[in-house]
Amino acid sequence: MVVPAERVPLVLEECGEKHVKVAIILSAGFSEVGNIELEEEDKRIGTKFGIRILGPNCLGVFDSYSGVDTIFLPYFKVLLDENCLSSLPRPKHGSISLINQSGAVGVAVLDYMASEGI
Repeated sequence: MVVPAERVPLVLEECGEKHVKVAIILSAGFSEVGNIELEEEDKRIGTKFGIRILGPNCLGVFDSYSGVDTIFLPYFKVLLDENCLSSLPRPKHGSISLINQSGAVGVAVLDYMASEGI
């Protein structure tokens, strides 16, 4: 889910009405900036509908084993001259796990693993 923070509760309600069971909230603007009430509202809605929530303000999920990739950063960025610049290469298929709180550290670890062929 990537919508403005104030719209997340509405989208979560709509997800609940459609029986969605998992939501990944990439949007920022919650407790990390002092907007605790809005984050609590999201938790209340998740509990009401039984929605498991990852986030808010998260990088997403990457699973090299299954191929699930919800990270909002593209593999490549296209430059104005049509050349490609590597943005965030993904690690190779494997069985190493990392659960991480920091998006910056997560990106650094993914980048390192990919560059080392891990």
